Amino acid sequence: MPPPTILLPRALSDHIVLGRTDGDDVSSATSPSQQEHHEEEAAAGSSEIICIHLLDNHRLPDEEDQQQSPESRRRRSMKDVVSFVINANRFVPSRDDGDRVVYSRTLSSMPNIPQAMNDIDVSFIEKGLKLGGALPDGARVSAIDIKPLSLNGFLSDVGRCHITYEGVVDNDEDGMTPTPPARLVIKLAGAQSEAGEEIARENNLYHMEAEFFRKFAEYASVGTPHCYAAFEDSKFGNVILLLEDLQDRDGLYFVNQLEGIRRKEMMDMAVSLSALHAQHWSWEGAAGLPAWLPHCTDITVRNPCNPAHMERYLSSAFVDEAHCASRGVGGEVRKACLQITERADEIREAMKRGALTLCHNDARSDNVFFGDRSGAPGGVVLLDWQIMSTGVGAADLAFVASNSVTDEPPSEARDKAYVKAYWESLTSRGVDPDRYSFDACWHDYLLGIAWTYACLTVFIEFGEAEQMLEDPLCRAMHDRSMLAVEGLRVHELETFARH
Repeated sequence: MPPPTILLPRALSDHIVLGRTDGDDVSSATSPSQQEHHEEEAAAGSSEIICIHLLDNHRLPDEEDQQQSPESRRRRSMKDVVSFVINANRFVPSRDDGDRVVYSRTLSSMPNIPQAMNDIDVSFIEKGLKLGGALPDGARVSAIDIKPLSLNGFLSDVGRCHITYEGVVDNDEDGMTPTPPARLVIKLAGAQSEAGEEIARENNLYHMEAEFFRKFAEYASVGTPHCYAAFEDSKFGNVILLLEDLQDRDGLYFVNQLEGIRRKEMMDMAVSLSALHAQHWSWEGAAGLPAWLPHCTDITVRNPCNPAHMERYLSSAFVDEAHCASRGVGGEVRKACLQITERADEIREAMKRGALTLCHNDARSDNVFFGDRSGAPGGVVLLDWQIMSTGVGAADLAFVASNSVTDEPPSEARDKAYVKAYWESLTSRGVDPDRYSFDACWHDYLLGIAWTYACLTVFIEFGEAEQMLEDPLCRAMHDRSMLAVEGLRVHELETFARH
């Protein structure tokens, strides 16, 4: 019997062909007549049929499923198929010009995307949900209400969209009709300041987050929000993401960064980040990772040795002796951090050497939900992937520890507990402990503490120091990172060079 083939209608009137190929060429999943038809369409330049392999970690129902109830089989079958279709985005080539929309299943043209939150209307939300396969046939969006989120980002404009529908049937008898979301989180290009938006555009950060949802999110080993649609206007660099509102996911909770996370959440972060890093670990450094990914120190907001902003920073209230003393980071803390600024070039070079991996680079508590019950490592769901890059894995851990933990002050005992949990989880996931010892991991973590403080000097680029220090979040992140440098005696390291 030939392997099964399933045709699923797509929102853009084309189809994906799903077949079990068992490692053979994808043509084995289709009948000769279907294959001939596909080849004719390919020769004609048509994109109406896409033939792709079934991923190893997904399968179509087999004989074992026959022992389950009809309802279980029906839901299992749909789950397998949907998982496969979502992951199919990796096989669809991107386009280099014109307007485009990236979503979980494919890529297609989408002109005239809104330029601001106030420009988003009912028809745009409805189109996005249709493209993402979340709006059932016969249903339509009748009204939306968008409110700004209280925790807006440094580099993006973010709002919550409440949606009213018409034509949605509550009784889903076959278990295969999508239930549209009651709310979405909308994220689009734009920042709290013109300087912030300029930095984001110069570093292509809006596009980078769209690339994460297109190429990484649906098969990432860490928890991420579902992206219903990601619209991108490559001509002007505008991006709009329609994301799952994680407040609607069962069991999740959020910890405001000013309040700070505790040891429990930090241990969960150690497990989550280890899963991300192990999945993309490269002993060959950047050579073993996608060439289009930047290195973290090549991104303005994560570059520890930009001469222009470092000069401004050192003459500002951020490190002014009297101002530091008034904030509780004077004396030895200030002196330790000034020594770090003198070694910024050394830190940057060390961050580029040795084994590298895919890093989040902004894994602070305002970008995290905890308590996921669906199996995400550590129960952690990570948001805000604009600054993703290649980097040192343990530095990702150091970033969150240095500016988000508030229940205990930085100390060797506290932080080694975090690193131990991270290293044990990392090596349990396939990273060779003989090649990457705990001592090497601890050294990388201390390098990451230095890097976190040094790269946060970029706050000077977002506005005048006195103005930025009036922002409670900015002040907390900056000053906590100063305390971590001194508390862990990072400035006393003889070298930042990696083991």
